[in-house]
Formats: sequence, structure tokens, C-alpha cells
Amino acid sequence: MARGHIALALMALSLAQAPLAQAQSSRPLVLNLPAESLAAALRGIQARTDSRIIYSPDQVKGVRTNGLSGAFTVTEALAVLLKNTPLTFRVGGDGAIVISPKDQSAAPVSAAGDDPKQPAQLAEVVVTAQKREQAARDVAGSLTALSGGDLEGRGARSIAEFAAYAPGLSFVTSTPGLGQLTLRGITTGVQQSSATVATYVDDTPFTPAARTASGTTVVPDIDPFDIQRIEVLRGPQGTLYGAASMGGLLKYVTVAPNPSAFGARLSADTSAVDGRFGSYGVRAMVNLPLSEDAALRLSANTRQDQGFINDLGDGVRRENSSNQSGGRVSLLWRPSDRLSVRLSSLYQTNHVDGTPIEDLVFATRRPAYGELTQKRALRESTNENYDVNNLTVDWQVGWASLVSSTSYAEINIRSYSDETALLGATAAYYSSVMGYPLSSAAARVVAPTSIADRKFTQELRLVSPDGRRFKWLTGLYFTRETTDSSQAYHVYSATGSTVAPLVAQAYSLKVPSAFKEYAAFVNASYDLTESFNLALGARFSHNRQTAQQAATGFFNNPSAPTAVTRLASASSEDVGTYYFGPRWRVNEAVNAYAVVSSGYRPGGPNGVPPAAPTIPSSYGSDHLWNYEAGLKTQWLDRRLLLDASVFYVDWTHIQLSATTSGFSYLVNGGKASSRGVELDLTYRPIRGLTLGANGVYTRARLDEAAASVGGRAGDQLPTVPRASFALLADYGMPVFGRWTASMGATFRYVGQRNSSFSASVKQPNLVMPAYDTLDLRASLADRDWTLGLYADNVLGERGLLSVDTSLVPSGLAARGTVITPRTVGARVTRGF
Repeated sequence: MARGHIALALMALSLAQAPLAQAQSSRPLVLNLPAESLAAALRGIQARTDSRIIYSPDQVKGVRTNGLSGAFTVTEALAVLLKNTPLTFRVGGDGAIVISPKDQSAAPVSAAGDDPKQPAQLAEVVVTAQKREQAARDVAGSLTALSGGDLEGRGARSIAEFAAYAPGLSFVTSTPGLGQLTLRGITTGVQQSSATVATYVDDTPFTPAARTASGTTVVPDIDPFDIQRIEVLRGPQGTLYGAASMGGLLKYVTVAPNPSAFGARLSADTSAVDGRFGSYGVRAMVNLPLSEDAALRLSANTRQDQGFINDLGDGVRRENSSNQSGGRVSLLWRPSDRLSVRLSSLYQTNHVDGTPIEDLVFATRRPAYGELTQKRALRESTNENYDVNNLTVDWQVGWASLVSSTSYAEINIRSYSDETALLGATAAYYSSVMGYPLSSAAARVVAPTSIADRKFTQELRLVSPDGRRFKWLTGLYFTRETTDSSQAYHVYSATGSTVAPLVAQAYSLKVPSAFKEYAAFVNASYDLTESFNLALGARFSHNRQTAQQAATGFFNNPSAPTAVTRLASASSEDVGTYYFGPRWRVNEAVNAYAVVSSGYRPGGPNGVPPAAPTIPSSYGSDHLWNYEAGLKTQWLDRRLLLDASVFYVDWTHIQLSATTSGFSYLVNGGKASSRGVELDLTYRPIRGLTLGANGVYTRARLDEAAASVGGRAGDQLPTVPRASFALLADYGMPVFGRWTASMGATFRYVGQRNSSFSASVKQPNLVMPAYDTLDLRASLADRDWTLGLYADNVLGERGLLSVDTSLVPSGLAARGTVITPRTVGARVTRGF
């Protein structure tokens, strides 16, 4: 009841705000208006502000605008909308804005920055980080927005490639299409229970919440072609995005259909990896206006990447090749200025042979069988596909916007891993004991694993209009997730001899589970003065999980291999997360902010076997508090942008793995902290030249010992470098006719990291050395064509992304995931 009273009080306070036309016309407002009729654009501005705009319907009839996107005062927005039209405006003494025909003798109104003699300004970035459109510099919090056009121009095609442009974003992967995201050092390594960084596609939450859904590695690695932007939010986003966003958020914002104009693009590229051609990609997009208020947008892509790992065991060269295909359909309908309906569907499938893993000698970190070489008895593979669907309805009811977002996502993963080195000799021994002779050299053990996750999400939220001193957002959230996961060990003979039937199907485990979450949230901000804003937020969540297990097979119970071991478990909890963020506009060039926020990751059930009653039946959520202060600045007439932040994160009740009598489960224990500095700089000294630098220093460590994972107080958290940074340069200039040439470079440095905790027995720690990469690019473009060349990892660095040492205690090699070797390629894009 108290939560409902809070929401009603916020709405009532919003309605009580008196309209102040003159004040609103001077306050920046984030607008994203499509190319449409001027009358519709004027109504859109009026609907989101208290400004009085007076015009004659006859005078604006038939006048169209090119739209606009960014942060503007009302007068700045009108200057842009009325440019190249026969109309102008003036502001009366009472604050009313009057639209009238231009006086030809008067000086025309134009937008700032049109003088070609002046260095071009850097564009204002608009984001939806707080579930309303606003300028990035007006968000109290550290974030990076990467436009799809910039990523495409730099040749970034995946998370692994665009991570260099977001300070502190780490992506560790051993299989294309799967991986682990980390922000601000919030991780316990590649073996952690579930994700600490949430991923969204528009309004659709993608990251699975259940532990059994492998949410820590399931990431939507979407090609940036036809993506409007990617937003990376650092620090917990618990009040607006809820569970699993305690480290931060990665959000894909797709391009909406445009009813005003037909458009199409086609792109193709080819490349050579480590000196051998065989990689290629094709992408296409078409935007089809269906009427004045409806449009359909279609995009598709397919890509094949050549492998670079050689396998001595099965004799396959360039083992780790991959294929990726996908597409997106989006339908937009705007029956009126106050109502929009958008239906979107995204599908992607990945097939990967092998892994980008090099076998290493643990003691020396040197390749066990030579560079870029592994040894497996069987070919490994992974198949992944996901289908993300969303229906968003945005209805402006005058005093607020009612937004309904309904999503349904399916994720299916099927993988085959080779476990021969670990279990082959054991399987051969038991088969021989049972009267079916099998040599260790002939035994083969394959482990198929499958995950099928279905996720339904419904969110309803009310959003107050922009341009007011008091703004608020409140909503309700529900999600239901069902997961069917399974794992098995199958044994067979490479020579064709018969394996003992009980050993052939050595193990089978099926784990169906369900996760439900209900939440209510409210965020509000108030302009105490023209320069000082205070924001508050809270989210209250309840989640419940259930899981069953059914295990059978010789490896499960040697004395009764056909018996089924069944376990059932459940958990539930109530969690609150909070946000406090004052922001001070020091002057037109400097915004200062501070943030205190909290986040959490859901707990869950443990399958408790009858033989191990000491294992806890469930584990709780882990929590953190984030304390942050930062500056967002713009200098030299918006040609120099510099963002800087410092942070301290206090992480408690960390979810950690433990083992008792051979059973693995999760517990809460230990305490960790992460503190650091983040910098992001962009500078345009002359027209055509853009320089950039970003970096982060992170001290993420255990503050208390975590005995279950071999962690000692003071240990650096796994896979987190102390320092990482990137330097960028891009230069473009006209060359002949309508053609322009551009060239650029990106240098990235990643510091030393640990693979595990210092005293871990199951995962002995291996220190991964620092590495750096240099990428080069050049292109030639006119209005329709773009021709480009690129070279990634020009220096041929052999950097390690991660290392799995779980097999080292058994006397086997460590497995290091390596970065992609030197890659050179060419691309061509045609617009229509």
C-alpha cells in the first residue's frame, strides 16, 4: 500500500506544477522527432512542454520537416525545424511563440554550427538510459553511447571488437556468440554463477536470470549493421533494470522504421585471418513506407569467419570456424501524434566448430603443442539461436505517457565438448571390468549439453512529460522464465569395438527450472534551481525459483546405474534497490554529478542430495552499493568532450561455488570491493579530424577470504585488469567531386589479469600477461558508395582473453582463449 501511495503522490505533485512558458523555452529538452509534417512536429513539441506555440493551420499546411534528434531549447528546436521553410518565429513578451511567414528583408534563423570555416562541433548524444530520451550529459551516471554508424565505420562487428570503445567494458569468450561481460570489476571469474551485467535489446531484457540457463555466458552478440546505437551503463542499474544489472548494462537500440522515405543499404566484406582468406559477410537493409503513418523495416545478415586454431588430436586445421546468420523485422504504426505501436522481431543463429583455445603448459604459460594449437580427440561444436520479440505501445495521455512493453524471447544452445582426456581412461577401465575390453587409446567421451530458455516479460510504465521541473517515472514489471537444461556423457570406441552398455550411456542429467519476478519501481527528479537537479529512485522486487533434477547413469551411481536420482528445490526472496543522484550544471560547459545506487543478483535453489544434508537448500542474492562522482564537460564550442568519474563499489554476500562429497553447489560468502577512475575524451581540433582516448583504472579485490574458491583477502578479482585504455584517431577529407577519403587507427592496451583466486585448488591461478593491439582502417565514400580496407591486430599480438585451469589438477594442460590473429580485409557498402 505504501508503494502505491508513493506513486500517487508523485503523480499528484507533477500535476500541481504550474506551467512557466518562459522558463520552459530556455530549458534544454531532448527531442527525437522523425521527418514529418510541420504541424505534427509542432504538436509533438507542445505535447512534451508547457510552451505556447501559436500558428495558423493554413500557413503550415503542406510544410514538411527533416526532423531532429538531440537536446534543444524550444527556440533552438524551432530554428532547426523551420530552416529551409517559408516560415519563421518570434517570442512575445508573454513567452508565447508565434509562427509566421518569413520577412525576406530579415536575417534568416539558422542552426548553430553551419559555418564551414569553423571546426565542426561534436554531435550531442541522445540516450534512453533512464527509460526516457535525454542528452547523455544530463544523465547522472557514467555511460558510453556508441552509434551504429561509428562502429560500422571502424569495422566493429561484434562485442569483442567494440568493447575497446567503452571504458572498462570487458568481454571474455571462448566461443563466438557466447561470453561474459564485466563492468567495474564485478566478477568472480569465468566460472561465476550468473551474469553481473544485464543485456537488453530495445525494451526486451535478454539475460537469463536462472542459474541453470547459463546466463553468465548468454549474450546477444548482434552485428552493429542497422543498429542505431549501443549504450553501455556502468554501475548498478537496479531501480530501472532490476536483477543482474548490478555491474552495469549493455543495451542495443535498434533503428525504428521511417514512414517518410524509402531507404535501403547493402554491405559485403571479405577478410583473411592469419594469412588465409575464407571469411566473408553480407548484410542488407530496406525501409518500406506503407503509408503516411506506417512503415516496415527489414534487415538480414550472414557471416562466416575462418578459424585459426590447429588441432593435433583430430588433425583438423583452422578448427574454430564459425557461421552466423540473422535478421530483424520491425513494423511501426503511428495512427496519431499521441499513439505509436511498434512490433519487432529479431532472430540470430550461430554455429561454431571448435574453440579459439590454445593448450598451455601451466608452469610456463607457453604453448603445449605450438602456437595456436590444441589437442582434442573429438571435434567440438556449439549451436546457438535466439529469437527476441517485442510489442511496444506508447500512448500520450496528456499528463503522462503510458508505455506497455511486452516481450517474448527464446534461447536455445546445444554444444558438444570432448571429455576424453579427463574421463577416457576411467570409461575404458570400467568397460573392460564389465567384460567389454576397451583400450584407453580407443575410448572417446563426448559431453552433449543443451539449454532451452523461454522468457516472457511485461512492463507497464507511466512517464511524465519532459521539459518540466519535476519529472517522474513509475511502473510495474513481471517476468516468467522457464528453462530445460541437460548434460550427458556418452562413451564410444574409435576402433569400432563394443563398449559396455552401462558405460556407453555413462551419465544423464536433466534440470527443468522456473523463475518468476514481480517488481514495482519509481524514479523522480526535481530541478531545485535552474542549475541543480536531484533524482531519487527505488525498486521493490519479489522472485521465486523452482528446480528439479533427474540424474542417472554409471557415473551418477556405479552400484545402481539405471536408478534415477531425483531432487527438488525452491527459493524465494524480497529485494529492494535504491538510487540517489544529485546533478549540478556548473555552467554551460560543465555538469557535475554524484550517485549512490544499489544492485543485486537473484539467489536460487541448490539441489540437495539425501547423502549430503549439510548442503544449504538455497543461496541468497548478493548485493552491492555503488558510490560515484563525475564530471561531464564540453569545451571549445563542443569540439572537446571530456567525461571523468571515480567510483567505489562495496560487494557483499558474494555468490561462490563450493563442493562437498563431490557435489557442487552455491553459497554466499566473502566480501569484495572495487574502486577506480574512468576517463573518456573526444577532441575535434580541426574539421575532419577526431581524436579519442578512454581508459579505466580498477582495483577490484577480495576484502575477506573466500575459502570455498581459494580466495585470500587482498586477491585481485579474476579476469579484471588493473588498467586498460584505448587511443583512437580518425581523419576525413574531400578528395574529388562528391568523394571523401578517411583513415583511422585504434590502439588498445589490456593490463595483467589473474585467471582465478590465489589459493584455488580446483582452478589454480595463472597470471595472464598484458597485451596490446593496433587496428588500422581507410575508406573512400560518396553519397551512395563506401569502399573500405582494414587491418586488425596489425602487430600480430598473441594476447590471452582468459584461461581455464580446471584440468590442471588432473595433470592436463591449461586452456587459454586467445585473441584473433592479424586480420586484413575489405568491405563495400551501397546505399539506395
